[in-house]
Amino acid sequence: MAAPRPQKETKIAVYSVDHDELTCTLELDTEDQSIDLTREGLGKDILRELGLKLYAQAVAGQDPEGKPWPPLAKSTIKREREHKIGFVTGAMLNQGRFNPGTTTVEKRKATWGYVHDGTGSTSHGKAHGFHNGNPRQNRPARPFIGWPATIRNFIQELLTTN
Repeated sequence: MAAPRPQKETKIAVYSVDHDELTCTLELDTEDQSIDLTREGLGKDILRELGLKLYAQAVAGQDPEGKPWPPLAKSTIKREREHKIGFVTGAMLNQGRFNPGTTTVEKRKATWGYVHDGTGSTSHGKAHGFHNGNPRQNRPARPFIGWPATIRNFIQELLTTN
């Protein structure tokens, strides 16, 4: 399993994404020890905003930064009779999988995870293949997990004004 890769470091936080586990983690830097993510639901609020943003981007057919996903293959459109990615059954992009997602909040660390179950069209393997792509099946990556700039900016502003 690949280790989480830092996406962006700021004065206040380190943002990482684990593309295997389909999680996003925020770790507060050491600069301001008075910030406590467990206080007054701060960490849960941050993760809720992340889940809502990721859901909105996915429904729009975009990665977390707003880049459009590769289009469906003509053969997929013909077979599934669907032109919108992720909506044949609707299970993969169900809002409940993004918000609230799975969350863990500690004093200096908060982790959000995409909700998947063990079987069928929403298994971890299917979600992983959707997010990361599957070269053996000629399926392009359609990333739906990450730290959008708007959320990083929201966190920076929130934590520096608190």
